[in-house]
Amino acid sequence: MWQAALWLGENLARDDALRASMNRHLEDAARSVAPEFAAFLTRHISDTVKSWDAREMLQ
Repeated sequence: MWQAALWLGENLARDDALRASMNRHLEDAARSVAPEFAAFLTRHISDTVKSWDAREMLQ
């Protein structure tokens, strides 16, 4: 596993085309999951704030 990570890092450092391709794929993946992640994060924050005790927050 470490050898694969090392190989990838070394090749990304040397190969501009590979690095650009990897960036494009990561950006596409992030865009595709962003709406679901945003909805999850919004729900999580809202639920967390709702669970706070108002008296504890005022101290």
